[in-house]
Amino acid sequence: MRLTHKYLICTLLCILISAILTLIGIVLPLQRTEADTLDYIVNNRIRTMDVFFKNTTRNLSAKAVEYGYWDDLIVGLEAHNISWIQDNITEYLFHSPFNIDMVYLTSDIYNYHEFYGDESLQNQLKNMDLFQQTLKTGEPVSSFMLFGQELYIVTISPVTNNDGSLGTKGFLILGRKVDDEVLAPLMDYIGNGASIQFIPNDITYEHHHTVKDHRYISYLYPIRGFKDSIIAFYDVNINVDYFISLKYLLFRNISLISLLSVVFCSYVVYRVIKKLSFQFEQSVNAIQNIANGNYSQQMEEQGVYELQILAKSINKLSSNIHHKTFQMRENYLRTIETLSTALEVKDPYTRGHSQRVAKYSVAIASALSLKDIDSIEAAALMHDIGKIGIPEYILNKNGKLSPEELQIVREHPEKGYRILDIIEDFQEIKYMIRYHHEWYNGNGYPRGLSAESIPMGARIIAIADAFDAMTSHRSYRSALAVEQAIAEINNMAGIQFDPALVDIFNQVVHDMVQELPSSNTAASDI
Repeated sequence: MRLTHKYLICTLLCILISAILTLIGIVLPLQRTEADTLDYIVNNRIRTMDVFFKNTTRNLSAKAVEYGYWDDLIVGLEAHNISWIQDNITEYLFHSPFNIDMVYLTSDIYNYHEFYGDESLQNQLKNMDLFQQTLKTGEPVSSFMLFGQELYIVTISPVTNNDGSLGTKGFLILGRKVDDEVLAPLMDYIGNGASIQFIPNDITYEHHHTVKDHRYISYLYPIRGFKDSIIAFYDVNINVDYFISLKYLLFRNISLISLLSVVFCSYVVYRVIKKLSFQFEQSVNAIQNIANGNYSQQMEEQGVYELQILAKSINKLSSNIHHKTFQMRENYLRTIETLSTALEVKDPYTRGHSQRVAKYSVAIASALSLKDIDSIEAAALMHDIGKIGIPEYILNKNGKLSPEELQIVREHPEKGYRILDIIEDFQEIKYMIRYHHEWYNGNGYPRGLSAESIPMGARIIAIADAFDAMTSHRSYRSALAVEQAIAEINNMAGIQFDPALVDIFNQVVHDMVQELPSSNTAASDI
């Protein structure tokens, strides 16, 4: 069986297995997380009910405080002004649009008692523990209360003056029956299709939910009265049909997508394999044609048909590649040596300068663990190769150069670039030579490059070149001491030189100059 056929079969099997595992990986988490999701829904609705009843109770309590803490009410009680009290508090609150179903104003001090609401509740109100709690704290108290089969939210506020400094002179009780009208906004918050049933019976409470008909989840919401005791429940049913439908819809869509993906991927793989098989055979034929050039490499000629052909071809190819590579390397080194020798013959001052610059550049590049150290070394050896095109009377002139002569000398990086541009082997290093006189701040030449736009090798050679020039004798001055040269390099960090490379230079400079002669002779590097 051919390799392409084996690859096709294995790929199709992998696609099919991946699709099956994908379905399993989706279905199992869906099953495991369904209960957690339903729990989340229930807990979310419970928090919604908590907030709703808390806000409803807070609103009722605010009304009780608003009318209980009132200087005018104290005046009305003292004067026993029943008409004013009814018009402004008791009867007014009972008939107001505030959904208040019970109003009870009582004051033993002023001998005033008035009740509006279901008369059967009046006697129960007189014995409420809330009176004692309010009297004890001097603050309004609210609680759920069960009167027969009906649930009320009851809030009791002390009757006193506006700032409460007078003390408790009576009590104002407001009650709101928790009926369908009160619960209507809550139903909107819980969701469409939800239902609530009030259960006043004393049952065992457990916080859990049950699923009914795979469409509804049911849970008990406890109603807590005075002292946090449970006095009733709401049986809440939430429609989760959308969640169940979503789960099955998700499973169906994923199954369909997986099936279509398997079919599509199988077709694509078939077409790709068919094409690759043809290209593979063409590649083998091409390698066999290259093999006619006596290239060779020894590989184990085993395996499937295609690999056997490939192995035979590569065995013929690699041997000659190795030989050719060795010859190219030798020619490359000879070319560098020839060019360096040609420059030294023309400009005696460069003798030894290029070798030292190469040494310093290699040390800096090695400290950076760069991969192209060989290229940087070659570029450093030939960084002044462009001076071959500079007239000898300028190169060998004693004293400083004129502006016109200086401009000619500054053409040597570009001349070096052009010399190397025609040699394929020097493509990696020609830009290092072209830009080794660029400054980090952009004030260099020939192109005014700056910072990272200057090749790394050029930035390294710039430091090594300047250091060797400063520590070598020039026609118009003696060599600087090593420490003076190091200080000057550091002064120019961020200006002429890359500051990060200057830091590396400082770390390796003393090792670099251990073999430095006491007196160097180098060209006046510009």
